Amino acid sequence: MADLLGEIANRKSPRAFQSRPVEEDKIQLLLQAFQWAPSSYNKQPWRIVLATNPHVLAQMHEGIMTGNRRWAVKAPVLAVIVSQIAADDVRHDNALPYFLYDCGQATMSLVLQAEHMGLRCHQMAGWEQGPIREALGIPEGEQPIVLMAIGYEGDIADLDERSREKEMLPRTRKELREFAFRDRWGNPA
Repeated sequence: MADLLGEIANRKSPRAFQSRPVEEDKIQLLLQAFQWAPSSYNKQPWRIVLATNPHVLAQMHEGIMTGNRRWAVKAPVLAVIVSQIAADDVRHDNALPYFLYDCGQATMSLVLQAEHMGLRCHQMAGWEQGPIREALGIPEGEQPIVLMAIGYEGDIADLDERSREKEMLPRTRKELREFAFRDRWGNPA
C-alpha cells in the first residue's frame, strides 16, 4: 500500500522562524513550483511578490495584524499571493471565481516544495490590504489573496507567551466521515 507523502503528512504552519535567510536557489525552486501548478483553461492567473529586503519587510510588518506580527517579524521571507482578476472569464453556470481556486493550487504547490526542501510556510489571513499593497506596489486590478511567512522553523521558546501556547496545541484534522462522501452526500467514503 502506498504511503501519504511526507510533505503532506508533516506539513505544519509554525509561528517560530529562524532569522536565517532562505538561499536564492531555494527561492527559485519555490517560484518554479508555484509556476507549474494547474489552472482553469491554463490561465495561470497567479502572481506572487516575495519580500526579502529588510526595508520592504519592515513596511509590510505595518500591515500585519498584531497577533501575527508578534511572530511574523522573524520570518526572512514574506510573500503575497495575488491574482489577476481579469483572467477569470467564467464560461459555465457555476460562476465560481476560479482565480481563487487556481491561486490556491499554486500556493499549495509552493508550500509542498518548501516542505520538501526543509522550509516552512505559515499562511495568514490577519493582514490589511492597503499597507501591503503600498509596501509592494501592487496595482489596481490585481487582488491580494493571502500573506505567507516562509523560512526555516525556529525555536518556540523565542515566541511570546500567547504565540507559544498556540504553537503547542496538538495538530488535528476532522475525521474523514465528517467531510468525505461516496456516491451520495452523507454516504461515508
